Amino acid sequence: MAAVFKKEGIRYEYGVFFRVGNGGRQREVDFVLKTPMRPKRCNNGPVKYIEIKGRITPAARKQHNELKEVGVETFIVTENLIDFYEKNGFLEEDDR
Repeated sequence: MAAVFKKEGIRYEYGVFFRVGNGGRQREVDFVLKTPMRPKRCNNGPVKYIEIKGRITPAARKQHNELKEVGVETFIVTENLIDFYEKNGFLEEDDR
């Protein structure tokens, strides 16, 4: 995913931790975009927080929900979606 971001000039931070569950635990977010953007194949509007997963599992959903509770709305990108972005680009055409 970092290669896709680099190719498109998207600035990001990698491996950012956020406190969840009343601050007692931390969860890591793989990529935090410097500017929220609208990726292809995402119907939720602009995203800032991106998680990379092999597939969406119950553990991935739990992490997503824990982060969402503290205001960190993640967009989960699977390996298949990374392949799509490598071939077709990450951003919607209007946002390039």
